Amino acid sequence: MRIHGEDYAAAVRRLTERGSGGASWRDDGLLSMLIGPYTEASTLGLRAMTGLSEVIDGTGETMNTVLANTDTAEAASIEQSSGLYGAQDDPYAPYGERRI
Repeated sequence: MRIHGEDYAAAVRRLTERGSGGASWRDDGLLSMLIGPYTEASTLGLRAMTGLSEVIDGTGETMNTVLANTDTAEAASIEQSSGLYGAQDDPYAPYGERRI
């Protein structure tokens, strides 16, 4: 998920570097009243997308933290229960992967 946040942020940076886009209209005066609002709306949209990329990145970091904490808790749980009840079979062994 963090990678998606980084990709999204890179796309927003490229859009920001391009500018508002209104200058490319080659206005002869007819569109001048639209350039200001268009630029403002574009800038606001890019700021919103920047915030969204930060949320995506933060969510990815949090998901990684949760995964690490869950793995640590599972390992501690297995260690504690084996001390109380003896060694237990690995519940993931039939599926061909060992998680701990």
